[in-house]
Amino acid sequence: MVLLDSSAWLEVFYQAPLYKKFLKYLRQEGAWVVSTINLFEVYRKLAKKSEDLALEAVAKMRTGKLIEVTEGLSIEAGDLSIQYQLGMADSLILATAYQEEVTLVTKDYDFHKIPGCKVYR
Repeated sequence: MVLLDSSAWLEVFYQAPLYKKFLKYLRQEGAWVVSTINLFEVYRKLAKKSEDLALEAVAKMRTGKLIEVTEGLSIEAGDLSIQYQLGMADSLILATAYQEEVTLVTKDYDFHKIPGCKVYR
């Protein structure tokens, strides 16, 4: 299981240059974890282009294990934010990956030195 960061999902939905690297993680239905923060970020970005595309993306993402932000997750994210100097969204996504004990897969270089993260460039 993995947690694809929003940057990875957007790469897939736009079929951008790195999309095949991320697509391999989506071959087995439901083999991923999704933070509700990822749903927000991906929907917001895609809805600017097409609401239909954004809704299709959310439907695909929701076939994984959806993790909502809780009080405990928020506190863990706060600690991770301080430790790794990450913003709120990135900290919540990282905390979700750690809570679920999965690898965070991303193209966001902010994660490149953080344990449990695989960054594609």
